Amino acid sequence: WSSGAFDTKRERMIIWGGGHSDYAGNEIYVFDVPTLTWIRLTEPSAFPPDVPLNLSHAYQHADGAPVSRHTYGNLAYLPDPVDALFVGGGEGLWSQAWGGDRNTYLFKFATRKWEKKSECLVTSRAFCAVDADGRVWEHRTAGDPRLGRYDPATDKWTLHASMSSSFLGYDNTAAIHPGKNWMIAIGEGETRAWDLANPDDSSWQMETSGDTGIETSNNPGLAYHPPTGTLVAWDGGSSIHQLDVDQGSWTKVAAKSAVSPGPATHTGTFGRFRYMPERDLFILVTGVDKNVFVYRVA
Repeated sequence: WSSGAFDTKRERMIIWGGGHSDYAGNEIYVFDVPTLTWIRLTEPSAFPPDVPLNLSHAYQHADGAPVSRHTYGNLAYLPDPVDALFVGGGEGLWSQAWGGDRNTYLFKFATRKWEKKSECLVTSRAFCAVDADGRVWEHRTAGDPRLGRYDPATDKWTLHASMSSSFLGYDNTAAIHPGKNWMIAIGEGETRAWDLANPDDSSWQMETSGDTGIETSNNPGLAYHPPTGTLVAWDGGSSIHQLDVDQGSWTKVAAKSAVSPGPATHTGTFGRFRYMPERDLFILVTGVDKNVFVYRVA
């Protein structure tokens, strides 16, 4: 139930998560692309002796680091001048019955320290994407689903449109199409868009055609591909799916090699499928005991 992000400055895939009753460690791992090696970037924080395994249901350790958590689709890398991993809320270890963490956290790579920021306006189960100006657009999924924007320069959240429906499930993954300035999410049988130039307007279900099977997947991988201007999605196997946003058309593209990453994790891929702009490659992490895969769009 956790995501990932890609550090474009150092070419590293960032993995962080855990939470609920799954895993208590809050250390950060990165896959370093230049050396093709995994690195444990931080050590796990210690719980106080009198409250082992977070029995106090806290969301933050004494050292300032957030406890491990289900992040869903809510991790992102914020480029310079912020140069940080963004974490918006999440369901912390042993704390799901107490509601999600409403705080924003930034891990600054220059100092290797966590910083607690302002309170999230859209709470824990959410998906997000970062625009060209380095702002985070995050959408809450459960009750009162709505769009929020976080500006790291001011540490301010702004609430925008609320959906007419009272519920949006958390099986969606989002990416931003810069040419349209739309945030587009896929999952739960649809492709949905938000106009970021008019964020107080309602979102809409896009009319799509072609091989639309990817829309029914749970939290698929999704990223923008600048050379083709398409959104690229993955949900298991060797094929990828490309969305021509202008035409609203999905195309399933078979790989030209025999290599296959295998099935997606049953809970979804979230942000563990990312685009690497310096190499024009996509990178994919499916599990702790799986290989790391890369894919090049023909």
